[in-house]
Amino acid sequence: MTNLHPAAELLESFDRYRLEQFQNARPPLLYDPVVYMMNLGGKRIRPLATLWVARQLGGDPEAAMDAAYGVELFHNFTLMHDDIMDAAEMRRNQLCAHVRYGTSAAILSGDVMLIESIRYLREAERKSGTHGLCDVLIRTAREVCEGQAMDMEFEASREVGLEDYIEMIRRKTAVLLAACLELGARIGGCPDLAETCYSVGQWTGIGFQLEDDYLDFYAQDAAFGKLHGGDIRRKKKSGLILELCDRFLPEERKDFLKWYQEEASDEARIAGVGKAFEERNIAGIFRQRIDSYKQRAMQAVDTLDQEGGLSRELRAFVEWIFSRSY
Repeated sequence: MTNLHPAAELLESFDRYRLEQFQNARPPLLYDPVVYMMNLGGKRIRPLATLWVARQLGGDPEAAMDAAYGVELFHNFTLMHDDIMDAAEMRRNQLCAHVRYGTSAAILSGDVMLIESIRYLREAERKSGTHGLCDVLIRTAREVCEGQAMDMEFEASREVGLEDYIEMIRRKTAVLLAACLELGARIGGCPDLAETCYSVGQWTGIGFQLEDDYLDFYAQDAAFGKLHGGDIRRKKKSGLILELCDRFLPEERKDFLKWYQEEASDEARIAGVGKAFEERNIAGIFRQRIDSYKQRAMQAVDTLDQEGGLSRELRAFVEWIFSRSY
């Protein structure tokens, strides 16, 4: 990310700030899982988005840092609870928090992460003199929960279409990135740009998740750090799978999904899905779909042309999201 000025500097500042939070907080049962979760790594795209826009617009740097950390706390709270609901064991090549500390401790620690995320946004309001930052987080948190509920419903249903899936990822994933860009605009004293920044984040966030779906099967970079075909091994109805299903006649779709759910061998399932992808050029079709969201994001950026510097920086941000290989 060093090609994204001032990303490297901002991320370094964010990591210094992050490491100072919750040190020696008591009781350890509550706060050790919080520190563990926040130290697991990740791309830090969401806090970077807030810091980046706020800096470009001349916002208070301390307020922006509080807001960025609050959003990252919320994001990691959702991951901690998602891991519990999914009965996952590993995250980012490390034990999930509930495996390491116990389910009850992880639930409670996730709760305090949610509470603290609101407090950090309140601090950002106080330092910047900006009202409504907490409202942005609360609105977004509700949508993320709605998206998670939709995801859970989809797992039990075979009647899921690609457009339903995209609406699910819009709520579960994209709205949080969108909120981060909106927060940056508000902290930067430009509430008139908040809606446009939100749109850039929403379209980019959808594309970001679809890119993850694509890379799950087609990634060539070892840095992707995930087992090849992980979604297919878990029999998930990912974007790629639903793109394929949209190419089937109703009976073909029914038969395919029945086989997909009942095939016992992961390797046989991956091979069968891969053959179906190749026969119908799903990789090419899906890449076109991803590119369409990039174009929507860029169209939103284009409306900021009068804000020369911000427009340039957001364009670079969108380009980076869509050019990653892991």
